[in-house]
Amino acid sequence: YELPELYQFLKAESGSHELDIFEQMSKMGACKIVPGGSFFAQSEMEYESRVHSLLRDLVEPEKALIPKPKKRRTKVKRDIEGRLRQIGILGKRGEELESHKVIPNHLIADGVEVDLVLRNGSYHILETVDVVQESISTKKVFSEIGFTTIVFEQAKMVFGSDQIVPRLIYQASANLESLAAPALAAVEHQGIELINWESATDRNRLVEILANLASSSSPKSGSENWIDASTKSRIELN
Repeated sequence: YELPELYQFLKAESGSHELDIFEQMSKMGACKIVPGGSFFAQSEMEYESRVHSLLRDLVEPEKALIPKPKKRRTKVKRDIEGRLRQIGILGKRGEELESHKVIPNHLIADGVEVDLVLRNGSYHILETVDVVQESISTKKVFSEIGFTTIVFEQAKMVFGSDQIVPRLIYQASANLESLAAPALAAVEHQGIELINWESATDRNRLVEILANLASSSSPKSGSENWIDASTKSRIELN
């Protein structure tokens, strides 16, 4: 039944009072029906405002909550965090940019997080991408790398284009790096420094740059002369 037809049917069948019919209709459907009401307004403006308020509260549907996009945590980001934690320059939960440490997952705008950021004069923005699966498609690679450019552009809008130092850290073997080459070239063309985490030279240079820029925690015993062993040859370690 449509509501008017249902009302007429119940009225004819029961002969009940209008309020009783409304109560019966409320029990039969998903909508709650209440008796009509009234209000008084002192002016046309007050009337329009009141009508708008009633429509908003009683008629217009609630806006659906927009789910916050979640960035996939990359393997290279986990590796970087592990290295930075070892030398005491990775920010802990609750620490802000003022600590001059490398802060992970820093929210710079609604729904936009930077993988890692360090403030020391400039804002050092680090985004990470994994290109490690042999089965990965070119489209997927371009999509992953393309998203980082959005983050970098947002960082420019928030901090100022002359205040950020953007770096894209990716992990890729030689054959997969060639697959990602066009997208990486486009990123580099925008003034973003590229760092291949698979390269011992690139990896060691990045860690040294961040270590020199960041404020470290009190060094642990024996860590004053810390080196990244994974970047050293056996002869150098001996």
